[in-house]
Amino acid sequence: MIRMLRGRKIAFLYPFNHSFYNKTGFGTLKECCEYSFVPENIKEYAAEGEWEPFGWDPVVFQEIVDLNNRWISRYHGGIERPFRSFERERDSVRFFRFQYYLYRNKNGKIAAWLCFNRWKQEGKELLSVDRSAWDDPEAFRAVFSFLRGFRSQIKQIKINLPE
Repeated sequence: MIRMLRGRKIAFLYPFNHSFYNKTGFGTLKECCEYSFVPENIKEYAAEGEWEPFGWDPVVFQEIVDLNNRWISRYHGGIERPFRSFERERDSVRFFRFQYYLYRNKNGKIAAWLCFNRWKQEGKELLSVDRSAWDDPEAFRAVFSFLRGFRSQIKQIKINLPE
């Protein structure tokens, strides 16, 4: 995806694998901490697995943490923040009204997850992805197909990136 940022033309590569893309001249854009787009701009994709709301089971939570750790070890500059304990994360999510969803691939394994929040700003419905991780390209496409499902309800989606 190509965008203009502060007068510069940039290509947005996400997730960013440094060892591969640095060889071709790409680098990390540090000043970018949020990326916004409209759901209509997401290509339609029929995911092979299923999405489900996270029911706050400690065992499943550990699977999410493990997936997140694998994702962090593979990519740099991702959508993540450190996890707290199961109880603190659950309480925080309830307080801030975040929603967690899990993507299980066709084999039933958790291959992606995301945490998001919806709100109104200046009369527009917005969706903000606070955290997300995935195991493979199919699960990455599933994340965006999930977000595309909000196209009739949401005018803008924001993905928070680390500063």
